[in-house]
Amino acid sequence: MQDAPDETSSLRLRLNELNTHLIELVATNTAGGIDDTDNDAIYAGVETEIFALQRRLAELEEVRQEHTQTSERLEEIFAVLERLKHSTISWDEKMIRQMVQWVKVLDSGRVLVVFKGGAERKMEF
Repeated sequence: MQDAPDETSSLRLRLNELNTHLIELVATNTAGGIDDTDNDAIYAGVETEIFALQRRLAELEEVRQEHTQTSERLEEIFAVLERLKHSTISWDEKMIRQMVQWVKVLDSGRVLVVFKGGAERKMEF
């Protein structure tokens, strides 16, 4: 699978090509006096592809926004954890289970915390 920026660029490039093709078809029809129905199948195919590409671009944008929001939220969590690193906090089992996938003790004084969603953070205590 292509990565999203490359796929987005490819989709936009293809949309530009299709729009140019549509303009050329219209110009040919108007200049040549061709019956409007002669190219209906071509117009329909181009239109279908344009709509599909626009839907895919919208999907990619939605995923990008979700990723950005998740990253921002994780950064907030990491900032809170960093501030709390040297303070005593109470253990909230329910909250921990909602946020943390698992914790691995790396060595004396260090742990690896893996959050639900895949983010990881090595912490010292």
